[in-house]
Amino acid sequence: MNVLLELDAEQQSAVEAPHDTLVLLTGSAGSGKTTALIRRAAARMAHDPAIAPARFIVTTPLPRPSSLRALLRTAVEPRLRDEVDTVPWLGGDLASVAYTILTEHALAAALPPNPTLIDDEEAEIAFERAGASLFALEWTEFVSAEIDPELAGMRAPERFAAAALRLFRKLRAALIGPDEFLERALRGAVRFYATPPNFADPALLGATREDYRDSLAVDRDELERQRLREVDLAKVLARLYQSYLDELVKTGSLTATDAIAEAARLLAERPEIARRYRAEFVAAFVDDAQDLTLGSLRFLQALFGKELARVTLAGDRNQATQTLAGARPERVFGLAARSIELHGSYRMSPPVAAAARSALAGPQPGPSSGAVRLFRGRTLAEEAAFIADEIAHLVGAGTAPGEIALVLRSFVWMRPYRDALVDAGLPITMSGSIDLYDEPDVEDALSLLWSACDPFRHDWLLRALATPTVRLNDFGLYLLCGEPSNPQTALFELPDEADSVRSRWDRRRNLRLALNVVRGDRDADLDERTRAAVVAFRERRRRWERSLVELQPQDAAAAIIAEGGLRAELPGETAARTALRHDLLDALLRRIEAYTKRKRASLHDFLTYAERTSLADRAPFETIGGDGVTIASVDALKGREFAHVFVCNLRAGAFPAYYSPDAFLFSPTFGIVPKDNVGDATTTRTAKFTWYSHYAKLKDLYADEDRRAFHCAISRARETVTLTASGRPTRGIAAPELLAELQNARLPYIVDLSGEWRPRRTRATFPLVRRAAPPPRVQGPPPGTIVRVEELLEAQRCPACARRRHAMQLALEASPSCGEVFAGGIVLGIDVRAKLAAAGIRSPGEVEDLLAAFRNGDPSPDCPRCLEPPSETVG
Repeated sequence: MNVLLELDAEQQSAVEAPHDTLVLLTGSAGSGKTTALIRRAAARMAHDPAIAPARFIVTTPLPRPSSLRALLRTAVEPRLRDEVDTVPWLGGDLASVAYTILTEHALAAALPPNPTLIDDEEAEIAFERAGASLFALEWTEFVSAEIDPELAGMRAPERFAAAALRLFRKLRAALIGPDEFLERALRGAVRFYATPPNFADPALLGATREDYRDSLAVDRDELERQRLREVDLAKVLARLYQSYLDELVKTGSLTATDAIAEAARLLAERPEIARRYRAEFVAAFVDDAQDLTLGSLRFLQALFGKELARVTLAGDRNQATQTLAGARPERVFGLAARSIELHGSYRMSPPVAAAARSALAGPQPGPSSGAVRLFRGRTLAEEAAFIADEIAHLVGAGTAPGEIALVLRSFVWMRPYRDALVDAGLPITMSGSIDLYDEPDVEDALSLLWSACDPFRHDWLLRALATPTVRLNDFGLYLLCGEPSNPQTALFELPDEADSVRSRWDRRRNLRLALNVVRGDRDADLDERTRAAVVAFRERRRRWERSLVELQPQDAAAAIIAEGGLRAELPGETAARTALRHDLLDALLRRIEAYTKRKRASLHDFLTYAERTSLADRAPFETIGGDGVTIASVDALKGREFAHVFVCNLRAGAFPAYYSPDAFLFSPTFGIVPKDNVGDATTTRTAKFTWYSHYAKLKDLYADEDRRAFHCAISRARETVTLTASGRPTRGIAAPELLAELQNARLPYIVDLSGEWRPRRTRATFPLVRRAAPPPRVQGPPPGTIVRVEELLEAQRCPACARRRHAMQLALEASPSCGEVFAGGIVLGIDVRAKLAAAGIRSPGEVEDLLAAFRNGDPSPDCPRCLEPPSETVG
């Protein structure tokens, strides 16, 4: 996408449309909406050079990787480009604007000073604190029997909590508070149960599975019993919702959704503040407007007025993939606006465009071509191998890896495809909601960090002993988990528990492994190789413990990971695999640094936090990796384009996933809709849920959103698109078989390669450029490169002495922020240049030579200290 290309007549009319009214740019994917939006924003900025770029808003609804900032920087005048980079909402997400307003008016918003913008996993931790008393049944309403604790979903508390938090996020996105929620829930219950629908409706019975038809055979007494349970559930959820909001306010924390909701409330309650920002912000330009929630829309109306004057929205209702999460495209496209529809096609070739239309409305005709290919493998491994082989062929033929994308509906299914690519030597870039802490390489790093912070976490210590640092075999681990052959007599016995007579568990087992590793109680029972590995690990762990005290958490973590050998290239692995491990470890260090600085926390605090979180399949999105083949979820790729796109895992249950409703739903009209029929029930589901599922056509809404996601994924391609799946297709009843629909259509522009593919033998014929390691940072240099000026001068006389003396201090020096950074390492000292000059070292090149000598120097034959035996063992 090049925003500097000449515009067509429709795009030009969009750029020149009056700026004092709401303008809505619509059109299919690739019609040039984003280009017109950016050029319109740049033209408005150039119209009055005296207006600073910070007075304009250029955003998207979701915090996903976006090219808006880069496009805007290209389109604006050169004098404004640096300022564009410094304003968070120029190319960012809408929550950045809301957060800025709240920080400036925290007192008026009844928030603590300097509120913190947190992500969803931290919000989950706050929700756990808010709901702790509920799940412990400590509420007075339970004690006094005002509320029956047997509620829908409460038999599985984790499931209940997850459903409740999802509901609260949607309520916040719709600007519905706890009181309004409870009022609507009670009113909806009255409306439904006062005049129940016809549960014997043939259409309802025909659409209901036989397993759940018995839930429709209810009498008035059963409906009354279900109503009372529903009212209790509504009261519990309303109180839990309020407790969750109170917890966020108490800690001064806000998610992106909370920030927009609170900012909208503030501007609605304080008109004078709204008038100030209405005068300050000149115009707003919002891309992907189909993903705006009701709260985001109300926030924009609070800033620019109900008519949204001076606002430009660009969107495509066929790419609305967030409706189940709270997006309201019907509200956006129903606004009274000057609507400009773009009909151009600047991205997709005609066959790819036909395939994109087929994703929405079934197989569509198109020109004869081989630009769309289908492949169904017998297994997931065969599908991944096919994709890796095809991408390797494209790269070998000259296609840049950055021009290829692999798209999945859910990142849960990402790893088999990613592993096939890196094993084929292909560099990759991941973009989406990555569950970083579930990656094996990251778990290895976490195990080393845990071993330094708490060696008595034996689950992590066992993994640390299996990392490349130690690599113990199973027998060595077995010996370390046992009692030593000649144990020392205990000075005192551990006190017995009250139930020690009934239990055969020895409490010393809780300490045995760590004590054997830390103290060496069982070294005499180990073989020579295992003992040497354990001793070396013990010495390293002692240094790591000191680093936790003497270094910043991110610096200590960087040193532990590097000295633990996790960055070393393993035998037989490709350069892409090594680069992937480095990228994942770098992402972990970035998270450690961000969390510990924001929370002023220790490394142990971060590790405890990481154990409780997961990032799969939810915003915010992040990008990990350099310039390689992009593996991404659909939402993370909106607004981007590639020459070749592979849409993977198109099988029922994956893309689209099977619809699995939560334990309860919420309807603004009918209130709470519980799924589980609890209490003295004879059926598993409530009558209201069975009826509402048919009335609202929930499964169809779910499938339609996945079809739009399928359309969005295909429309990222310019030249070719390859659609793949694995296994035998189902009948498509529980979820549609998207690939099978196109296979059965036998369209002329589609080539089906299923059963005909044979692996090519050209995987390793193209060169792979290894990415250079990042330069050492002052905050976290790798071990072996931190020296003091005095040590460097001693190394000039005899490198071996300096190396031997200070090898045990690597990565343990104080923060080297006062040091000088060279390509070969960091030299500590405030007046480094003066001391080096006084010692006769006049150029950085000489410093590099000395640093190399410090790391690799041989003993000097005329140095008496080199003849002394070393006093310490270098790990």
